[in-house]
Amino acid sequence: MKNFFFSAFIVAFVHFSIAQDGVGIGITAPDESAILHVDAPSDNKGMLVPRLTTAQRNNIVNPAEGLIIYNETIDAFDYYDGSSWVRLIPTPAKFNINMSNNKITNLADGTNAGDGVNRGQLDDLEAKHDAFETTVQNYALLENRTWVTLNLNTSHVTQISGGSVTEYPVQAVSGTLKYADMGPLCWFVELSFEATARSDRNIDELRIDFSSLPTALKTAFEDRAGRIPGVIRRTTGTGEALHVVKIARWYPAEEKYEIEPDPMVSLGYDSDATGTRYFIPPGDSFKVYMSFFISK
Repeated sequence: MKNFFFSAFIVAFVHFSIAQDGVGIGITAPDESAILHVDAPSDNKGMLVPRLTTAQRNNIVNPAEGLIIYNETIDAFDYYDGSSWVRLIPTPAKFNINMSNNKITNLADGTNAGDGVNRGQLDDLEAKHDAFETTVQNYALLENRTWVTLNLNTSHVTQISGGSVTEYPVQAVSGTLKYADMGPLCWFVELSFEATARSDRNIDELRIDFSSLPTALKTAFEDRAGRIPGVIRRTTGTGEALHVVKIARWYPAEEKYEIEPDPMVSLGYDSDATGTRYFIPPGDSFKVYMSFFISK
């Protein structure tokens, strides 16, 4: 009799119900989508899951897929995905988030200054990710494009010396001027050659013959003179020097472009004994490289 009254007391206190496919605790009609529906009739209680340290969690033998615990070591919920324990991220996050190469998208505006900064940082990161993907795709496109290649020699590269307008051929020119039509938006152009300055003259500027390029491409170059960068690496008597250069101006009559140092970022010019400026002294060997997309 004592056991009967004790059992009846427990049943009345717990207040659970059994529906056709589920069990309800604290509710008379469990939701049909739930095998277990726990509710708090007084709206001031929660459900407490097992609280374990990481070490205790790892001692669970053969955890079932979907098993959940509260990890007291990191103050976060963990669940077992069938092969490993996975952490449920708290808010705010207390540790790094592994995105597994997925992008973060559709972020809402923050409700405070910290949220706004975080969103801006993530938006910037997404933009950089997209820009990197676009760059990779563009370079992949290059592999499947038809290249037009002009082999350069001393007739294509000349030097301006001593502040005059007279052009002198440089020596030992070897390299190429290449371009590929990338479709309706742009071309890709690559200028790469080696040469040696004349032994009797400094180089103030270099001029490159672009007369073999399509008219539309030459027009695009003309519109963007002064905004196309490149580098020149030259061999000196004591080692090497590096110049950041730009395609500075277009000479339509000769269909040539002039290359000179960019004074904002380059080593710039030197001066000889007479005060005449130059950036490659007599007899120095040098390499020129420019590689860029140019819009149509």
